[in-house]
Amino acid sequence: MDDNKVTNGIDNGQPFPKLEFEREPFRNVKDSVFKWLFADSKYLLQMYQTLHPEDKETTADDLDLVTLETVIIKDIHNDLGFAVGSKLLVLAEAQSTWSVNIIVRSFFYLARTYQKYLERTHQDFYSSKAVELPRAELYVIYTGNSKVTKDEITLSEEFFSGVPCAVDARVKVIVEGAGHDIINQYILFSKVIDEQIKIHGREHKAEAVRETFRICKDRNILKEFIESHEKEAVDIMVQLYDQREAVENYGKSQYAEGKAEGETATMLGNIKNLMVNMKLTAEQAMQALGIPTAEQSRYQAML
Repeated sequence: MDDNKVTNGIDNGQPFPKLEFEREPFRNVKDSVFKWLFADSKYLLQMYQTLHPEDKETTADDLDLVTLETVIIKDIHNDLGFAVGSKLLVLAEAQSTWSVNIIVRSFFYLARTYQKYLERTHQDFYSSKAVELPRAELYVIYTGNSKVTKDEITLSEEFFSGVPCAVDARVKVIVEGAGHDIINQYILFSKVIDEQIKIHGREHKAEAVRETFRICKDRNILKEFIESHEKEAVDIMVQLYDQREAVENYGKSQYAEGKAEGETATMLGNIKNLMVNMKLTAEQAMQALGIPTAEQSRYQAML
């Protein structure tokens, strides 16, 4: 079957065309353990089976990674995207800090992924013929400690007080549970590593990672994955924490010193786009883009 062929129907069993993004080599410090874990088709299938236990037919060969690496807004990319045949598109984010802004980000991830799909299948959305799209599901996998009571958050409820609007997005929220499925194991793993970093301190990150692996193996949390990658994972995870610290420190210094003129113009354009296309207020748009409160008045004055 030609991967470039446009299918005649979403439910006709034809494969979802593989989307081609510009991607960096998998094992660099920019990749999270989340992406590392679910890049393995075996664990990706386990994730899908957790989300859809009723589907007994889908195999690992039916799943295609379509994680979005090419971004719409500077510094925003999603953690995981995969397609199930030609029927379903799943976009998932792993977040340790809770924010309803994940809805806005997910909306953009989905729109961009759909755009890539139409380009890849050579479909023209200006044509009189209806384009064919796979049904989408959006998820956020929350690994933090704040209490989250909602199992679903929506754009209309969180940003427009429930008033119907032209577009909406529904993001299903997954938090720690009592099960032993692959998603819950990842959440537990994330909490253990955060605890160990606090105990050992960031100056002893290697020890924290090794202790995390020991604890997780003892508790049968991602045991097989850890045993398969333990030797290389220690160095990679330490690099990940080092990079995160560097990014955080760089961000603080950048905001303290003030934005360069070109970067300010880009961010200002992003704010205006969200206000026009998503009908957000200036404050909501700036929150969605992660602009610190101290910087928001400066942008507000330029709108």
